[in-house]
Amino acid sequence: MDDFSTPGMSNSYDISPSQPNYIEPRKRPVSSMAPSVVVDSNGDAVLALGGAGGSKITSSVALDYVSELESKGHVVTTTQKKSSSVNGIRRDGDRLYASYDYRRAGGVDGE
Repeated sequence: MDDFSTPGMSNSYDISPSQPNYIEPRKRPVSSMAPSVVVDSNGDAVLALGGAGGSKITSSVALDYVSELESKGHVVTTTQKKSSSVNGIRRDGDRLYASYDYRRAGGVDGE
Protein backbone atom coordinates (compact mmCIF):
# COMPACT_ATOMS: atom_id res chain seq x y z
CA MET A 1 0.00 0.00 0.00
CA ASP A 2 1.39 3.39 -0.98
CA ASP A 3 -1.38 5.66 0.28
CA PHE A 4 0.52 7.46 3.03
CA SER A 5 3.25 10.03 2.32
CA THR A 6 6.69 10.32 3.86
CA PRO A 7 8.15 13.84 3.94
CA GLY A 8 10.89 14.19 1.33
CA MET A 9 10.11 10.91 -0.48
CA SER A 10 8.07 10.36 -3.65
CA ASN A 11 5.86 7.27 -3.70
CA SER A 12 6.10 4.34 -6.13
CA TYR A 13 4.04 6.32 -8.68
CA ASP A 14 6.63 9.14 -8.45
CA ILE A 15 4.06 11.44 -6.83
CA SER A 16 5.56 13.98 -4.42
CA PRO A 17 4.64 13.68 -0.75
CA SER A 18 1.47 15.41 0.37
CA GLN A 19 1.05 16.82 3.88
CA PRO A 20 -2.57 15.57 4.18
CA ASN A 21 -1.21 12.03 3.66
CA TYR A 22 1.64 12.19 6.19
CA ILE A 23 1.58 9.26 8.58
CA GLU A 24 -0.01 10.16 11.91
CA PRO A 25 -1.73 8.12 14.65
CA ARG A 26 -5.41 7.30 13.97
CA LYS A 27 -5.26 8.82 10.50
CA ARG A 28 -6.69 7.41 7.28
CA PRO A 29 -5.01 8.12 3.95
CA VAL A 30 -6.48 10.58 1.49
CA SER A 31 -6.28 8.59 -1.72
CA SER A 32 -7.89 8.16 -5.11
CA MET A 33 -10.96 5.95 -5.17
CA ALA A 34 -13.77 5.46 -7.66
CA PRO A 35 -16.05 2.72 -6.40
CA SER A 36 -19.19 2.81 -8.50
CA VAL A 37 -22.37 0.84 -9.02
CA VAL A 38 -24.67 0.93 -12.08
CA VAL A 39 -28.33 0.16 -11.45
CA ASP A 40 -31.09 -0.74 -13.89
CA SER A 41 -34.49 0.96 -14.15
CA ASN A 42 -35.70 -1.07 -11.14
CA GLY A 43 -32.80 0.10 -9.00
CA ASP A 44 -31.13 -3.32 -9.05
CA ALA A 45 -27.33 -3.35 -9.22
CA VAL A 46 -26.09 -4.69 -12.56
CA LEU A 47 -22.43 -3.62 -12.53
CA ALA A 48 -19.90 -2.65 -9.84
CA LEU A 49 -16.42 -1.34 -10.63
CA GLY A 50 -13.44 -0.29 -8.57
CA GLY A 51 -9.75 -0.20 -9.26
CA ALA A 52 -6.14 0.04 -8.21
CA GLY A 53 -3.42 2.28 -9.56
CA GLY A 54 -3.02 5.32 -7.34
CA SER A 55 -3.75 8.61 -9.02
CA LYS A 56 -4.93 6.84 -12.19
CA ILE A 57 -7.82 4.92 -10.57
CA THR A 58 -10.55 7.44 -11.34
CA SER A 59 -9.69 7.88 -15.02
CA SER A 60 -9.24 4.13 -15.52
CA VAL A 61 -12.66 3.28 -14.08
CA ALA A 62 -14.22 6.04 -16.20
CA LEU A 63 -12.50 4.62 -19.28
CA ASP A 64 -14.01 1.19 -18.59
CA TYR A 65 -17.48 2.75 -18.50
CA VAL A 66 -16.75 4.55 -21.77
CA SER A 67 -15.59 1.24 -23.30
CA GLU A 68 -18.87 -0.38 -22.25
CA LEU A 69 -20.84 2.44 -23.91
CA GLU A 70 -18.74 1.95 -27.05
CA SER A 71 -19.54 -1.77 -27.07
CA LYS A 72 -23.22 -0.82 -27.11
CA GLY A 73 -22.79 1.25 -30.28
CA HIS A 74 -21.96 4.70 -28.93
CA VAL A 75 -19.24 6.54 -30.87
CA VAL A 76 -16.26 7.06 -28.55
CA THR A 77 -12.81 8.55 -29.16
CA THR A 78 -9.97 7.94 -26.68
CA THR A 79 -6.65 9.74 -26.46
CA GLN A 80 -4.49 7.38 -24.40
CA LYS A 81 -4.36 3.89 -22.95
CA LYS A 82 -5.27 3.28 -19.33
CA SER A 83 -2.38 2.70 -16.98
CA SER A 84 -3.93 1.34 -13.81
CA SER A 85 -6.19 -1.64 -13.27
CA VAL A 86 -9.92 -2.14 -12.87
CA ASN A 87 -11.92 -5.00 -11.41
CA GLY A 88 -15.64 -5.44 -11.83
CA ILE A 89 -18.74 -7.45 -11.04
CA ARG A 90 -21.76 -7.53 -13.36
CA ARG A 91 -25.20 -8.93 -12.59
CA ASP A 92 -27.22 -10.61 -15.36
CA GLY A 93 -30.46 -11.95 -13.95
CA ASP A 94 -29.58 -14.19 -11.02
CA ARG A 95 -25.94 -14.59 -12.07
CA LEU A 96 -22.90 -12.53 -11.15
CA TYR A 97 -19.91 -12.27 -13.49
CA ALA A 98 -16.56 -11.10 -12.14
CA SER A 99 -13.62 -9.77 -14.09
CA TYR A 100 -10.11 -8.69 -13.19
CA ASP A 101 -7.38 -6.83 -15.03
CA TYR A 102 -5.16 -9.48 -16.63
CA ARG A 103 -2.11 -7.18 -16.36
CA ARG A 104 -1.96 -7.72 -12.61
CA ALA A 105 -1.85 -10.84 -10.48
CA GLY A 106 -5.30 -12.03 -9.55
CA GLY A 107 -8.28 -13.93 -10.76
CA VAL A 108 -11.95 -14.59 -10.23
CA ASP A 109 -13.63 -17.35 -8.28
CA GLY A 110 -17.00 -19.04 -8.52
CA GLU A 111 -18.98 -21.14 -10.95
